[in-house]
Amino acid sequence: MNKMIVILSLFICCSCNTNKMSRSDSTIKTVSDKSKSFGSEWWNEFNDPILTNLIEETIESNHDIKIAWTRVCEARAARKAAKSAFLPDITGSGTYQRYQFSDNGIIPIKPLEETGLIDTNHNLYDIGFDASWEIDIFGANRAKGRAATERVYQTIEMYRDVMITLLAELAKNYLQLRGQQHIHKTLEERLLIQHQIIDDFEVKGRSGLLSEVEISRAITAENEIQGAIVASEGLIRAAIYRIGVLIGKHPNSLGEQLGKVGDIPNAPIFDMELVSADIIAKRPDIRALQRSALAQHAEVESAKAAMFPSLYMLALYRFQSLSLADLFKSGSQWWFLGPFVNWKVFERYKLQANVEMNNAQYTRTAEELKRGILLALEDIESSHTFYRTSKERVDYLKKAVASSSQTVELTEKLLNTGLKSYLDHLRAKQEYTVQKENMIRAQVDHHIQTVRLYKALGGC
Repeated sequence: MNKMIVILSLFICCSCNTNKMSRSDSTIKTVSDKSKSFGSEWWNEFNDPILTNLIEETIESNHDIKIAWTRVCEARAARKAAKSAFLPDITGSGTYQRYQFSDNGIIPIKPLEETGLIDTNHNLYDIGFDASWEIDIFGANRAKGRAATERVYQTIEMYRDVMITLLAELAKNYLQLRGQQHIHKTLEERLLIQHQIIDDFEVKGRSGLLSEVEISRAITAENEIQGAIVASEGLIRAAIYRIGVLIGKHPNSLGEQLGKVGDIPNAPIFDMELVSADIIAKRPDIRALQRSALAQHAEVESAKAAMFPSLYMLALYRFQSLSLADLFKSGSQWWFLGPFVNWKVFERYKLQANVEMNNAQYTRTAEELKRGILLALEDIESSHTFYRTSKERVDYLKKAVASSSQTVELTEKLLNTGLKSYLDHLRAKQEYTVQKENMIRAQVDHHIQTVRLYKALGGC
């Protein structure tokens, strides 16, 4: 835990340093391989081919993952737009105009027309291009470019976080499905034993050896078991439906494939001693918050740079003529080249307010990062605690099942020697099914806590 506190301090310090973050495009390109973007394939540790296939289908077909990926594409496009500010803005245009001067205007058109100096009606042809290029002296555009790049990385980490969450949910539903199928079998075994108990009670009741109260209680227990079976069937169907939706298919598309009872996968043994102290840095939600803080820091720099003058280089080159035949002759060309300064002096208060707003947003993102780290630490510690305690619970319940199994064997031997009744033997078998169900539930819970621990560690 002390190591985690050190990492917390390092993250808080790094959140204000924008120069230590790698901005290599190669990192972004690797995310396009969706099957490898999740880090280590932890689901293979369960050694269940069906689970592995479902995970791979989810990666390829889940709609939430596809939506998250489109956000990455949007951020990339926004980054291209931000970087276009470094290039000259060139506009080509061409016009044709037909003029007629007024005879009653300030200029005496009629006398000039009579002397042949000017025509009342004439054409004007104009074609060329205008170019402007902002020289980023104070770094406003560079800061916007850094912010856009950080937003790309942020969406990539958000994409990874969505994938981690969905794959963990799929594994959880699959484990619950397998566990519930085995619980359903156990309930059916218990119901069969309860039928035998009722038959024994009815025989004794007809002989006057047992009261109707005991028979009524046995029937009540039978109805409770039947109700549990019905509820178990509903949970099985709901898990199949949920898995179908997670892999992007119709809810009932996996009914035939997953409807058959399968083995409960063996949960891998997780050794927290092998986990490095900087594991929190691999969590995509923390990395996304860090990228958000860096992006917002760049937005602050851009807002500050906007308060200074902007310097542009302007260039105009055009052909203009009253006759289309003379349009592209040397005498028809004209051009302009020179600097242009734009300083929004009277918008200073507005620009200052923009700086204050971005500073406040940066402070908020920094606090969100600190809060996120604390929540991540809590998640890791809690997940490890639940993983450890659930494993201990499974160990104890395995002993209980083994002890209950011995009781069944002993009552069977005593039944053959006449020292125990048939009812005692049935009740021992009934208790065994109860202990077995408890163990199955504990195993499934331990498997789910294992998945939760992998998720808390960033899928590593």
